[in-house]
Amino acid sequence: MNLLDSCFRALEGLPSQVQGHAATRSAIEPTVRSILDTLICRELEKDSVASEPFFEETVEGMLEKLFGMPQYLALGMVGLTLVFDRYGVLRGGRFSSLSLDQRHAQLRKWKFSPVGPMRDFVAFYEKMGTFVYYSHVEEGH
Repeated sequence: MNLLDSCFRALEGLPSQVQGHAATRSAIEPTVRSILDTLICRELEKDSVASEPFFEETVEGMLEKLFGMPQYLALGMVGLTLVFDRYGVLRGGRFSSLSLDQRHAQLRKWKFSPVGPMRDFVAFYEKMGTFVYYSHVEEGH
C-alpha cells in the first residue's frame, strides 16, 4: 500500500464533506488565513486585513470551500496547503509565520513556478479567495 492509498483509506468512513475533521481543519487554518491575508492585502493595497470587516467570514468560507470539495480534491488541496506552509521553512519559517513581504515572495515564486500544480495552487487561492471575500463584502452591504 502506498502513501496515497493510506491517505484515502484514512478518509474512508468520513462524511463526503471532511469539514468535521477538526485536526485537519486546525492544521491548515493558519496557512489559509495567512494566504488570504497576503492576497487580500495586495488586492486592497493594505499592510494587513486581519481586522478588516468580513475577513473572518472569508477564512471560514474558504475552509468550507476546501472541505466541501470531493474527497480526492480536498485531500490534494489540503496536502498542498500543508506543503506550501512547510516550504517556507526553506525561506525563514513556515508561511504562516513569515512577514508580509516574505509571504508575497513565496506566493510569487509558486505562481511563476515551472511546476504546474504549484501555479495551480496559487491560482486557486487567488481566484477563490478573492471571490469568497468579495461575496461577503457584497452580502454585508
